[in-house]
Amino acid sequence: MKKIKAYKILEHDYTCRGFKYEIGKTYRLEDEKGKLIEPQLCFQGFHACAKIEQCFKYYPPVEWNILVEVELSGTIVGDEKDKFCSNIIKIIKEIKFSDVKGACDVNGVCDVNGVCDVHGAYYVHG
Repeated sequence: MKKIKAYKILEHDYTCRGFKYEIGKTYRLEDEKGKLIEPQLCFQGFHACAKIEQCFKYYPPVEWNILVEVELSGTIVGDEKDKFCSNIIKIIKEIKFSDVKGACDVNGVCDVNGVCDVHGAYYVHG
């Protein structure tokens, strides 16, 4: 089974669009009979980005959001140019924004412990 390492931003309570995640757990998009549902990009499935900086296209790098490394498997649609969507996701680990300081350039300069210009300006961690 093909597996892809990717990145996802979660809310402060480890939710994304109302779905609750936990580090180390695997989640499957299934119907009521336990059969995997086909993912559809931007419609249904578990979405994640190939690169950390791509996440900031969808969510600001503010201190109350949580960046996680994930593993996608099952049926995977999309590509590394924007985002992936799958019917199986495993939440591998949390990544501190301080660990990626200065690691991205998204429509400007991104320094997640200082000032970030991602479709506007966000002030994070002082």
